[in-house]
Amino acid sequence: LDNLLRAGRPIVWANSFSIISDFPVMGSGFGTFVDLYPLYESRWVGKSRYSHAHNDYLEFLGDLGVVGTLLLVGGVLWLLWLAFSVWKERRHPRVKGLALGGIVAVFNILIHSVGDFNLRIPANALTFTAVLVATTVAAFYRGERQKETGEGRGR
Repeated sequence: LDNLLRAGRPIVWANSFSIISDFPVMGSGFGTFVDLYPLYESRWVGKSRYSHAHNDYLEFLGDLGVVGTLLLVGGVLWLLWLAFSVWKERRHPRVKGLALGGIVAVFNILIHSVGDFNLRIPANALTFTAVLVATTVAAFYRGERQKETGEGRGR
C-alpha cells in the first residue's frame, strides 16, 4: 500500500476524474487516455508521462463513458455470476475444481484492476477473456457419458 501511494497513483486517479466528468456518457474514445491525460494533469507526478490511469475502471470510464463501462463490466460480471450460480449446483469434483479455479482467477484480475492497467495489455486482456469463457464452459460442461445415459440431470 505504501508503494502504491508513493507512486503517485492517487493523483493520477484524481486527475482521471476530470476526464470522466468531461466525457461522462459515451467517453472520450477507447485508448485516448494517453493523449488526454496531459491536458487534465492538475499536478505533475514525477518525471514520467502517464499513458494509463493505473486503474482499469477509471480508464474505462474515461474512454468508454458510463454506457460503455456498464456494458463491458456488466457483461463480465454477468458471465462470472452465471458461472458461479451453476458452479454451486455442480457435484462432479473435477468440474467444480476447474470452474472454481477460473472464478477465483477472474475475480483476482478484477481486484488487481483497481490498482493497475493489466487489462490494457493485449496479452492480459486475451488471457482474461479466455479464462472467463473457459470458466463459463467448465461450469456448464456435461460429459458425453452423462448426456448418453441421462446421468447428472440435477447437475
